[in-house]
Amino acid sequence: MTRPGGNTTGVSILATELNAKRLEILHEAVPSARRIGILHDPSIAISLPPVKAAARTLGVELVFAPAQNAEETDAAIRALVKSRVAAVVVLSSANLNAFRAQQIAAFAQARVAAIYEWPETAEQGGFIGYGPRNTAAYRHVAELVNKVLRGAKPAELPIEQPTRFELVVNKKAAKALGIKFPDSILLRADKVIE
Repeated sequence: MTRPGGNTTGVSILATELNAKRLEILHEAVPSARRIGILHDPSIAISLPPVKAAARTLGVELVFAPAQNAEETDAAIRALVKSRVAAVVVLSSANLNAFRAQQIAAFAQARVAAIYEWPETAEQGGFIGYGPRNTAAYRHVAELVNKVLRGAKPAELPIEQPTRFELVVNKKAAKALGIKFPDSILLRADKVIE
């Protein structure tokens, strides 16, 4: 990461590394959930092993639903609801993120709590968002582009990583689902949407 070599640099958002943490946060927010859905992009297989390991530690059953586009996302959400999951982790994926408004609406209608990779998602009506801010990631990219345009060699620039992760919880969404956030979640939250 500090010396990627070649003609490479970039920004890591630690997307797959944070998926297991999101499962832990969701389980803490909805401790009664014994069956948890995993909405995932099948092209990102690296995401699944850490989530499976976290589920074993937590003693929860996972139900997997792959999706990459709008139609598959609809079908996957219907399958998760039909399988009676109590909550859902939406794993990190640019493909799935493109349909987050659709997911927020569908999970709200089905009365299923969901956690997402971007804090902004909770601000848009989702139940919980945890990770680096989307806007911060774009800012890091712009800084790298600026350095390259000013003559820096990409191979000499380290891959940037986020230094701040935010937990945003939406009490309005929780109330609509009949869920009360535990104090442990509210005290750790960087932002609480009332």
